[in-house]
Amino acid sequence: MAIDWLLVQERNSGDGDWNLHDPNIVNSGSHKIIPAYVTNTSSITNTVSLVYCDMVLDDQIVTMPDATVNENNLINIKNRGAKSFTIEGAGSDTVDGDLNATIYEKECFTLHADDNANWNII
Repeated sequence: MAIDWLLVQERNSGDGDWNLHDPNIVNSGSHKIIPAYVTNTSSITNTVSLVYCDMVLDDQIVTMPDATVNENNLINIKNRGAKSFTIEGAGSDTVDGDLNATIYEKECFTLHADDNANWNII
C-alpha cells in the first residue's frame, strides 16, 4: 500500500502547524523527519517527533519531554525490539492519565501533548 500524503509538523516554522506533504519528497527543507534511535533508558528532547526503540536490557524507561512546553505536538514511539519498556512523563506529567505506560514488542504509540501536562495515547 502506498502512502499518498504524509502529515508533517513544521517545527522549524515557528507556528507548529501540521501540513500535508508528498511522502516521495525525501528532503524538502524543514519538512524532514529525522528519527531518534534508543537502545537504553533515555529522555526524549523537544525536537524529536519519531523515536525508534530497540532496547538491549529489560526494565528500560523512556521519558517524554515536558508536555506543557510541547502542547499540541505529536511524538511517535515504535518498539522495534523484542523487549518491552516503559514510557513516562517528565516531572509530574502523565501518560494517558497514568504515571507511565508500557510499550510491548512491535507496538507503536502516537502521543499528543495537551494543555494539562498529559501525553495522550491516540
